[in-house]
Amino acid sequence: LDIVKQAERASYIALTSSFASNYFNLIKTDKLIEIQSEIVAIQKDIAQKTQKKFENGLCTVNEVIAEEKMLTTQKELLNDLEHTKTILENQLKVYLADNNKEIKRSSYDDIAIMQNLPLKMDGTVIEQRPDYIQSEDNIKKIGYDVGIARKEFLPKFVIYGQIGLNAYNLDKLFNSYSQLANAGIMPSFDIFSGGRKKAILKLQKYRYEEAMHDYQKTILTSIQEVNDSTAQLKKDLQNYDESVERYNLEHKRFVLMDHKNKIGAASNLDLLYNKQLELMTKREEVSNKINCLISTISLYKATGGQDLYSIKEPQQPSENI
Repeated sequence: LDIVKQAERASYIALTSSFASNYFNLIKTDKLIEIQSEIVAIQKDIAQKTQKKFENGLCTVNEVIAEEKMLTTQKELLNDLEHTKTILENQLKVYLADNNKEIKRSSYDDIAIMQNLPLKMDGTVIEQRPDYIQSEDNIKKIGYDVGIARKEFLPKFVIYGQIGLNAYNLDKLFNSYSQLANAGIMPSFDIFSGGRKKAILKLQKYRYEEAMHDYQKTILTSIQEVNDSTAQLKKDLQNYDESVERYNLEHKRFVLMDHKNKIGAASNLDLLYNKQLELMTKREEVSNKINCLISTISLYKATGGQDLYSIKEPQQPSENI
């Protein structure tokens, strides 16, 4: 019964995580459509002004063609966003089991990323995952002491989100104690000593071995998913900070160009080009901000639906191994 309950919990976590990701992607798409519509309008104005320059002999026909091509490109991007919006709305309606239901959502400007999230965590964080609990329940079902299995196979370590970590690298976790540092894990004490501990479990029947292999696989998969989610969140947060700084710089440049335009030191075309660049930079900021939220949801899912603020970052071991 406990195994079935955990399967239900796993489905709930997966469904809510997927729904939340689609919801925030829809908010992002709404904002991007708003920005892209403005970019298209500016590009139309640029193309028209360039055409007038050509008619007055102030530019070449190649410049006119280039601006017209840019206009078609921006229109295509807007069409793609409209298509994405329709898909996301339909997906959310499927989750709600109502094709006629209007998808109400918040404004992008009212959305804030979560601050001070844990970017490294103790390996015991995986103990709340439904698949991990199921694997322990399976050990209990065959009559083996889950406390012993946990002691033998779930050592203490710190997951700190190393890029490139995967289960294929972690398959040596149960064989070589020295491999852990290269796998993105900082051991805090001796984990395994040769094959002695594993040999004890192999004395049991083959059904014990099957349960233990499943338990090991669950640990490796859990470590990989938590690590990958943490690494992705760290990267997205860094990218968001960079995009905010880049947008602020572009906005300052537009303000300066606007001032130059007002005093007659810059043309209207120069002002339009700068406004377009500012909007394109804003587009990147919007994407990076929502990416941070989606990465947060992925980490929530990887940790088994835990309140992320309840997860405390562990102290680094004093001994380097």
